[in-house]
Amino acid sequence: MRGTVDAQEFAFDHMARKLTKHVNRKCTIVRFPHDKVPATLVPYLGLDDTREEAINALVTQARTDADIRTASCR
Repeated sequence: MRGTVDAQEFAFDHMARKLTKHVNRKCTIVRFPHDKVPATLVPYLGLDDTREEAINALVTQARTDADIRTASCR
């Protein structure tokens, strides 16, 4: 799965840089941490898992990742 994510990141970066040339804007890419997935999240990583506890766990982790990235940008 990591290879798929890497390919998507590459494609997005490439398109973002190409598009910014046409609109005369700077392209800044901010990466969220590439740390290993916390073991507590593993049970909730199924793409079709719509249980409320799974959604809450993923949202909580997303907020944590965003807070970490925001703190590093200051």
